[in-house]
Amino acid sequence: MQNNHYPPGKPGYGTSHRGGVPPNTIKPNIESLKKILLENNLEEMNRYASELGEIFHKDLDKKNSALSTSQIRTILDELQRMDNDQIQNLNLLRPKLAYAAGRHEGRVKELQQVMEQAIKIVLQGNKSEYMIRFKYFFEAIVAYHRYFGGE
Repeated sequence: MQNNHYPPGKPGYGTSHRGGVPPNTIKPNIESLKKILLENNLEEMNRYASELGEIFHKDLDKKNSALSTSQIRTILDELQRMDNDQIQNLNLLRPKLAYAAGRHEGRVKELQQVMEQAIKIVLQGNKSEYMIRFKYFFEAIVAYHRYFGGE
């Protein structure tokens, strides 16, 4: 069953129910996350954040609604309060993201999966500049989400 909203085979999108991934779902793009967080590739950050922001503002299906601005801002506010030198504090975000994903599912769960992978990359590198890049990336997702009509 081909995905009617996105080009077939586009990286990051599910294309059939048979593989266990519903159509139009976001899966974390590890290569993009590494380029953004480890290599400070700002062009990739803008491209991927724009892609995520655009997709997160759309309903997944009738049961799973789009990501709301309040859902994403809560996490952003928590992240902005963290000191850049205390990378291990990202572990405090993980249960909050998991709670939100369990409560709301749909796009919130997809955001949680992307952020979980990003947090793992930052924690493995354990450098304050990775934490700063993580914050910029998350801010960019929020900005693009709003730009594309997120409420």
